[in-house]
Amino acid sequence: NKIRIFTTMGCGYSKSAKPEEPVVPVVDKDADGLSYVGAAVYQVLQEKHSKYHDSQWNVTKSKMIGSIQHTPNASLFKTGEEPPEEHSNWLVIKMCEIVAKTTTWCDVMSLAAPDGFFLEQMKQAVKKVCENSKAAEKPVVIR
Repeated sequence: NKIRIFTTMGCGYSKSAKPEEPVVPVVDKDADGLSYVGAAVYQVLQEKHSKYHDSQWNVTKSKMIGSIQHTPNASLFKTGEEPPEEHSNWLVIKMCEIVAKTTTWCDVMSLAAPDGFFLEQMKQAVKKVCENSKAAEKPVVIR
């Protein structure tokens, strides 16, 4: 399964290839039918960052799993009171359930590093991925 999650956690590191290193463009079978923007990005990744293919970038075609989820829910603000601290825990639990199902790779992005409940749940999800990956042919990547 290929799972893409856009949430409140950031991962990623990019380092350009050294000029003296020969660049060998990669061909990704999922690159057929990209939009002109996707094709332009793919071309740059092929030419300048091919050695990071499958570890820091992939071309994928995916579908939505369920509906878009967000928090906080607008109903929390109707009372005029501060929402309880755990008002968004449901989203963290749902997100980590999806991460735990990863069998190939998972991208997770954020504006801030996880902490507290979020961090503990993410640790459990990554632990589950590690357990499941023991039977995998290729390393499972979480970025």
